Amino acid sequence: MINFIKKTPELSEFIDSFEDQHGTRLEWVYVAKMLYGVIDLCQRGVVVPGSTVVAVITGPDEGVWRGYSASSYC
Repeated sequence: MINFIKKTPELSEFIDSFEDQHGTRLEWVYVAKMLYGVIDLCQRGVVVPGSTVVAVITGPDEGVWRGYSASSYC
C-alpha cells in the first residue's frame, strides 16, 4: 500500500526551496507533490525544453498564487 500522506525529507527541501525562490509556501499533501512531480519530469527531459506546462491549483490559498515560469526548471 502506498502512503500518500508521507512527507519525505526531499519534499520538505523542495517546499523550502520553492518558498525561498517564489515567496509562496506550498501545501504539502497535494500541491507540493504535484509540482515536485512536474518539475521532476522537466528535469529528466520528459518535457521538451520550451514547452508550456500548465499546473492547475484549485486551493486552498487561491489568492496567494501568481504565475510562475517553469523555465528555471525545464
